[in-house]
Amino acid sequence: MNFRRFPHWPVFWIIGLSLCGLLLAGPPDRTSKLRRIIDWSGEEALHARIYVGTGLFYLMPGSSKRIMEGEFLFRKIPPKISYEVVGDKGQLRIRFTDKPSKKKEEDEDQSTNISSLDEIYENECNLRFTPNIPISLILEFGVVKGEVELGGLQMEKLKLSVGVSGLDVNFQKPNPIIMEEIEVEAGVGKLQLENLGNANFSYFKFDGGLGSYEVDLSGDFRQNADVDINLGLGKLLLYLPRSIGVRLKVNKSFLTSFSIDDVYKKNNYYFNENWGKAPYSMDIRIDAGIGRISIEWVD
Repeated sequence: MNFRRFPHWPVFWIIGLSLCGLLLAGPPDRTSKLRRIIDWSGEEALHARIYVGTGLFYLMPGSSKRIMEGEFLFRKIPPKISYEVVGDKGQLRIRFTDKPSKKKEEDEDQSTNISSLDEIYENECNLRFTPNIPISLILEFGVVKGEVELGGLQMEKLKLSVGVSGLDVNFQKPNPIIMEEIEVEAGVGKLQLENLGNANFSYFKFDGGLGSYEVDLSGDFRQNADVDINLGLGKLLLYLPRSIGVRLKVNKSFLTSFSIDDVYKKNNYYFNENWGKAPYSMDIRIDAGIGRISIEWVD
């Protein structure tokens, strides 16, 4: 190789090796750790609101005797955690952000701008919730990677808002109660929603921006469901169950690609062969701007 043609090659090698070392090394050493346990004292329901600006986030079922078990790793600012019982309901608030701010808008701006790759690892939040009582959960994320496992919990409502994500939300086990609503607002990055049929939801709303999304609506359906999907510039892979009746309406521009098979079309609707035959049905409406929508069937 003629190195004279590439006078800056040592600089490129140094940068490349540094980035590889950072990725291979993983999260930096933690400097502080906080553990919080909230015991169950007879509450009949839980309303939880969690905000994470930047970091790793994990949530899963925990002990029936504890409302919450939380472990938080941080370098700069510890999370703010508050809990009170109002009537027969527990009210949990967790705010976990790198930089204090008096205005919510400033927090949101700071949470979606990271200056280096390792900042995503500076905060880590691990939560376990009780499967003993119904839960209404609001999750608000800035730049977040992680996993949320809600299978087996008594989920009543779920609202998820995420800016930049590498997030996987799953219902591996059926929800034992009726879930009134799932609402998801997704920005940039990759978001996976798996086994949502197990959530036992009545209504699901999804708003996607500029990202890659996988939405799996298969699972153990025990009621009829309505679904609204709005897609901006993103890519959506939608999995639908064959076992229930499905009716689908798609409003799209000529700049949106759309693919589906094993359906018949009547007027402006697509139907699968189980529509009007299966015990339960799902009514889906999709509005798309500029993007790509692919639909696959799950047995």
